[in-house]
Amino acid sequence: MRRRLRGLRIYLAVIAGALTTVISTVYENVPPSLRYGSLIVVALLSGVVLLLTDTGSARSPGGRDSSGDWPTTARSGVEARQALAEPIAQTAFVGRESELDELTRWHDEQRAERTPGRSRPAAGLGCVQLFLHGGPGVGKSAIARKLAERLAPRYRHGVHIVDLGTAGAPRPPGEVLTELLLALGWPESDVPADPQGRAIAFRSLAAGKSLLFVFDAARTADQVELIMPTHPQNAVIVTSRFDLSLVPDMQAARSFLVDVPSESDALHIFRAMSRTEDRDSPYCAAEIVEGCGRLPVAIRSAAERISDDATNVCAVASYLREPTTRLSRLAQPGRQVQEVLQSEFDRLLPMERQALTYLAFLPSPTFAPWILMPLLDVNLREAEALADRLHAAQLVRAVGAARRTHVVRFTVPPLVGLFASQVAADVPADRRRAATRRADRAYRALTARVLNRITPGAGLAEPADPYVDGLLLADRIARDVPGWIDAEYRTILHQIGVAARAGDDEACWRLGALLGGATPATLDYESTANAYRLATAAAERIGPGPLTATQFAKGRFLAAAGRYGEAEIAFDLALEAGKRAGTPQEQAEHAIVKQLLLGQALVRMGAHDLADERLTDCLRRATDARAATHVYNAEILVAINSHVECPYWVQDRLQDDTLDDLGRFSASIAYAESALRGREWSTALHHLRAARSSHDLSRAAFVAVRTAEVHLEHARHLERTARPQGIADALDRAIEAACGAIWRYHQLRDNAGEHRAKWVLARAFGAAGQLGMAEQLAQGLKTEVTDTHKDPDSPGRAMVARVHQLNGELLYRFGDAPAARAVLIQAATLFQILGDPMSEDDVRETIQRPPSAATTA
Repeated sequence: MRRRLRGLRIYLAVIAGALTTVISTVYENVPPSLRYGSLIVVALLSGVVLLLTDTGSARSPGGRDSSGDWPTTARSGVEARQALAEPIAQTAFVGRESELDELTRWHDEQRAERTPGRSRPAAGLGCVQLFLHGGPGVGKSAIARKLAERLAPRYRHGVHIVDLGTAGAPRPPGEVLTELLLALGWPESDVPADPQGRAIAFRSLAAGKSLLFVFDAARTADQVELIMPTHPQNAVIVTSRFDLSLVPDMQAARSFLVDVPSESDALHIFRAMSRTEDRDSPYCAAEIVEGCGRLPVAIRSAAERISDDATNVCAVASYLREPTTRLSRLAQPGRQVQEVLQSEFDRLLPMERQALTYLAFLPSPTFAPWILMPLLDVNLREAEALADRLHAAQLVRAVGAARRTHVVRFTVPPLVGLFASQVAADVPADRRRAATRRADRAYRALTARVLNRITPGAGLAEPADPYVDGLLLADRIARDVPGWIDAEYRTILHQIGVAARAGDDEACWRLGALLGGATPATLDYESTANAYRLATAAAERIGPGPLTATQFAKGRFLAAAGRYGEAEIAFDLALEAGKRAGTPQEQAEHAIVKQLLLGQALVRMGAHDLADERLTDCLRRATDARAATHVYNAEILVAINSHVECPYWVQDRLQDDTLDDLGRFSASIAYAESALRGREWSTALHHLRAARSSHDLSRAAFVAVRTAEVHLEHARHLERTARPQGIADALDRAIEAACGAIWRYHQLRDNAGEHRAKWVLARAFGAAGQLGMAEQLAQGLKTEVTDTHKDPDSPGRAMVARVHQLNGELLYRFGDAPAARAVLIQAATLFQILGDPMSEDDVRETIQRPPSAATTA
């Protein structure tokens, strides 16, 4: 019977599949009394489709099924899964577990809705749909394939991956459908001529089968809509640069945004691709990953220079260090990062290309859409539309709307910014000057309005500007100045220079004071130091009041950057100027804050005796002034410095939100320190994560170095208690966190912080048996620290003690116990003088229970 109907089966299957699709689509509108009948009809028709289209699994050598039916290119589920696994293994996929887990959860939720017997029957829901979108090179295809590999065991009829784009252009849906039909066993000679016919045939063939499809690199919603299967047993994963869930006809509930991987995942990707060990030049590896903007396609290109060219990690880091040549040097066969970006750039409309190019003229990578008005000489509606379209193309990322101001901002990813700068170099000089002049004038007009709103009576002239007049932006920014500074820090620094060149001392010093010592993630130390220099010079020309404000802001910045001596000088100059201009209450406030911030800086440096003096004086002054917030902050810092439990009332203050930002950060650190003393490693890391900030570089660096120390102490505890399991993992995490801290402290130009991070890194290398790396770091530290802290009263004396501790531990590991003991006794004595009993006890425990000797690695 099947043989006799062979010529008619195709058409009968199409008719049956089409009826199934129609009934499934209109199911929600079927009267309740007829729904059970509809389900029976759907089931019968699905069975008919299976009977008519199932080609069997037995194949003759000539390509014909043993049943005598037509040839088929469809593979069994096992074969499809094996074929799917091959490219995954070849790309050495690592990391992204959180993204895969979330996408798997989305899949399971949709699959559960399509399970018979639930309150909402399966027939009206169509196939499971998982949409992924993201910028070029972020790893959408790799995640989709890995997700398909994870889900493959659930789809017994196979997994099929189809590329929907060729050389940047979309493939016609009809061509894709032909490929799918042939893959599912449809005879080539019987493929319908028109795309609609192929779509019906494909849906008929897929109906009732447990099939998973990956539609990779979709360009348009129309392209996907025509090839989408409709049966609930099917599932589809779609990747695209665009969020296709925003297209109403797609009927997709949501699309998963694939962003660049986390710092840890990016490092794991680099290690897998470069075939290097985690402990091989970790600082250089971190530099490469950050230089690549954590973009997987760029990381892979850099990594392959190591794996294929037989070079080393630090050589590649040095090779890629120069921003102007980085994109061209990332070029590898099949990994042309610049070509990927060029392809996306070429697909933009002319005005969109100009917008992306002109954004390279801005000092800050983060911007609000309004700035495109002066850059391009367009109106607000056009500016916002251009920003939205660049975001839709995933060439800029949405920072999101500020909670208090609702100001929407975008940021240009690092490598996209480098590409835009290269394109901008070809913009004629006159056009560039005209655009930057318009932008500078507009931003200057905006800052004048903001300054007048946050300081009533400032009386700054508000120059008329066609791009700013009528905007409510200044009022919104004035409600969240810290958010503005964090988002557009480099542009504000640039505006200080603009005001100075224009002779506008009033705006210059006010902007400098407004910075307030902030250390955002985009900090450039040299530019910041120059801005404070210009602001204080402008303040000196005006009077003691402005000079107090700018010097105080400068002192805050220097204290956050670990420059204790320079910070103290700036604070003293501020206090001296304040005596001539401020009220007694203002002078008292400034003296309290000076002692508080210098005390905090000393706590971080480990100069506990000097910190105790500062914080005790701060607490006394704050108590006398009845400054409750400063009392809270000083008490918490005293607890940290004294290595005791956080005051009992801190938890209540956290609950009723009476602690300021410094207080909340310090409380998290205090709880982490308490957990560390109790060897509650997970709890300590939990509190450090709570303290971590992506917006404050100084705090992020300190949290990173303390995180490294927690992991190192955990590893040392496991070693001392003869529990080897977990040591290697803890040391790897310590090394990774220490390298992150070094990177951040270097950006801050915080030598003391960088020394501490290198100290942790050297100790971790020593504990890991890599004595060559540890000794090299120790020798460098000894030279740097000895030269820097010759003064016995220097706040950096703690680092001298730490270097002795490091050298003593290494001597033990080299097998020279007598020398190690002598050096460690020196370290313990120094820690005792510094008032650091915890470090002193740690050194004495090392003497009593020394680490075992190791061979050099």
